[in-house]
Amino acid sequence: MTLHRRPRGLTLAELCVMTVIFSLFSTTVLATLSMALRYWTQSNQRILAQQNARVAIGVITNELRQAIPSQSAAVGYQKISPAVDPTGVTMPNANSTTSSTLTFTEPTSGYDPDNPSMATNYQLIEYYVESNSLKRRARQYNSSGVEITSAQTVDVLVSGSTSGLLQIQVTYSEPTLFTVQITSREGASVNVLSAKVRTLGL
Repeated sequence: MTLHRRPRGLTLAELCVMTVIFSLFSTTVLATLSMALRYWTQSNQRILAQQNARVAIGVITNELRQAIPSQSAAVGYQKISPAVDPTGVTMPNANSTTSSTLTFTEPTSGYDPDNPSMATNYQLIEYYVESNSLKRRARQYNSSGVEITSAQTVDVLVSGSTSGLLQIQVTYSEPTLFTVQITSREGASVNVLSAKVRTLGL
C-alpha cells in the first residue's frame, strides 16, 4: 500500500518569520533609496546654487568694468538728483551706498570719443532680480537724448528655481570702486560670491 503525503503548507510561525524578514529587507532598501535620492537632490541644489552665483558675478563684473560717466544730461549719472560723484554707476552712489539694483552708463558700440556729449554714445544698463531671475535691461538713446523704446532689451541671465532665492547687492566704496555680492540659495545650499570692481571712471 502506497501512502500519499499531502503537500505541507507554511506554518503560522514560518509565515511570521518570513513577513518580518521581508519587512526588514523592504525597510532597508527604502531607507537606502531615500538617502540616495536626498543626497542626489542636495548635490544638484549645491551645484545649481554655485553655478548661478558664478555666472551672475562673472557677467556683472565684466560689464561693470566698462562703466563711464555720460557727458549727456539725458543719460547716466547726470540724471540723478541730488548729484553723485563722477562715475558711470548711478545706483548705488555716494548718496545711496548700497543697492539691490545696479545701474550704470557704458559706451555703445558706435562710441565717438570726438563727440563725448552725444547721447547716442551711451547706453544705460540695469541689473536687477525679478521673479527669482537676474535680468539685464539695456536702454539706448537717440541724438536728442530721448530713449528709443523699441531698442530696449531685457535679457534673463540667471534663473533660480521657484523654491530658491537669488539676490544681488552692490556697495559703493568710492566713485569708481564697488563691491558686487551675489547670493544664490537652492534648498539648503547657499552660495555667496563677492567681487570688488573698479570702473573706468573719468
